[in-house]
Amino acid sequence: MKLAKTLTDEQKKIYVENGGSVCPYCGSEYIEINGSPQVEGLEVHQELYCTDCGRGWCDSYILNDVVEM
Repeated sequence: MKLAKTLTDEQKKIYVENGGSVCPYCGSEYIEINGSPQVEGLEVHQELYCTDCGRGWCDSYILNDVVEM
């Protein structure tokens, strides 16, 4: 299997639409969190990697609501 060097806009779109549940490079479900989330203002970044293809990436989340507990 030949892996893309960089993600295309279409691969990113599919990854987000699927809720980040599979590797955006190879489609594997075997993804793991790498380290702790990093907070930068209203954004949170979380590094992840795929145990099948070995590629890594960073999910980016933006604060958009508050829920009472």
